Amino acid sequence: MSQEPPAQQPWPHTNPPPNAPYPPYPQQYPGYPPYPQNQGPARNHAAPVILGVLGGCLALFIIAIVGGIAFLGVTFGSILHTLKNTKTVSASTSQTLSVTGAPTISMTQLNGSFTVLSGTSNQVVIEITKYATATDQTKAQALLEQGSYDVHQNGNTITITTSQPPETNPFSIWRLDVTLTVPPTSNLLLKGNAGQISVQDISGLMNLSTDAGTIHASHVVLFNNSTITTKVGDIILADQTSIMDSSQVTIQTDVGKIMSYVSLGQHDSLLLTSNVGDITLSMPKTTSAHIDATTGSAGTISVTGFNLPVSSNGVHADTAPNPTNTLTLKTSVGTLSITGS
Repeated sequence: MSQEPPAQQPWPHTNPPPNAPYPPYPQQYPGYPPYPQNQGPARNHAAPVILGVLGGCLALFIIAIVGGIAFLGVTFGSILHTLKNTKTVSASTSQTLSVTGAPTISMTQLNGSFTVLSGTSNQVVIEITKYATATDQTKAQALLEQGSYDVHQNGNTITITTSQPPETNPFSIWRLDVTLTVPPTSNLLLKGNAGQISVQDISGLMNLSTDAGTIHASHVVLFNNSTITTKVGDIILADQTSIMDSSQVTIQTDVGKIMSYVSLGQHDSLLLTSNVGDITLSMPKTTSAHIDATTGSAGTISVTGFNLPVSSNGVHADTAPNPTNTLTLKTSVGTLSITGS
């Protein structure tokens, strides 16, 4: 009698038999949880970077400013120290030359002043003082000796030439101050680069010029084609400057004032011009002259003591009938004042 085999036992659920099929793949995954709606504004991650860059730039700017101030302070202090400790030395000479008649004195220099005084009729006295300034006594003395001048006479013509040492640094300065005592009637041909020119009680042809400085003349008589000019500086003709008959005189400055008290002769021509600056002209009420006076659009013209009409075009009139003299006043920027006294 046959026996049935025992029934096959199922495999446990956690340990499937070999080659058992996989459980079915889920068809849907659970969704993500909803994104919170109230999380506040989104953070700007670039802001810290920008603020850092700006902060660095500000720090560099402050460092540069502080460094610049410190540098300027040190530099300025060094300059003040140098100026405080500069030394100046000088040397003077005097020379007397004999002349006959009216001499002609000619001189050109770069740095220094001219003073011309009236003396005796037969001699010219030349007094010259050299000055040298440097950072110490030794350098100042060496600079003083490098500069020189020479006086040459040919009859009644006296020529003074100068040789200025080269400027090695801004703290080295060399100059000549010249005093001329000349006959009351003398011709002066004086030209300077930086310095004042002063002339007193002299009659003659005068060509006076300076690039930077004041020209002052008092009690002088101007002959022929005299010229007095500056580039930057005032011109003062004080105490009744006179003009010899039949002379053509030019008084001109680029930047500066002209103040003049003038007495004209006969058949004179006087030109007063300033590009930037006021012009004041005083003369006797008896002056006979035709006057042409003009100024720029911003300037004004005033007339006192003469019956002269003033219009927008200036003054173009005569102080007396049939005048023999001509006065011309011009300024581009400035005022004109004409006074009869």
